[in-house]
Amino acid sequence: NELYPNLTLEIEAASWEDMTSKLDVQVQAGSPPDIAFVGSGGVPKYLDTELLIDISKYATPDMLSDFDELILNYFKNGDGIYGMPAYAEVHGIGGNREMLEAAGIDWKRIQKEGWTYEEFREAIKAGTVKEGDKTRYGFVFA
Repeated sequence: NELYPNLTLEIEAASWEDMTSKLDVQVQAGSPPDIAFVGSGGVPKYLDTELLIDISKYATPDMLSDFDELILNYFKNGDGIYGMPAYAEVHGIGGNREMLEAAGIDWKRIQKEGWTYEEFREAIKAGTVKEGDKTRYGFVFA
């Protein structure tokens, strides 16, 4: 590396399933990596261990402007920034109009105004229908 000739980068690959346990073992053994990819529980989990450092002095306003403030807040503690997002996912929910209407769910209002988690929970209950020995659930991940 021309820019940093004294820097050696060693990548330790791990599956998504093994990543957290591998990192936990390294931390408990006292030999954590310098940089790690952690899942959604990583920053809060390791914040109290003093393994994470505040990187806010390295994060320029231009870098931070690439991310939504709510996503960045996940990596903050007080004024400190203890990680950066690698990616963000946005999930959408689609529905069958006939089934929603049959369950008494005002999907047009929901499209305009949104809904709370409690309203979503109630819609799932209303959309769950028992037909003989089979159940059609009001919501599934597909």
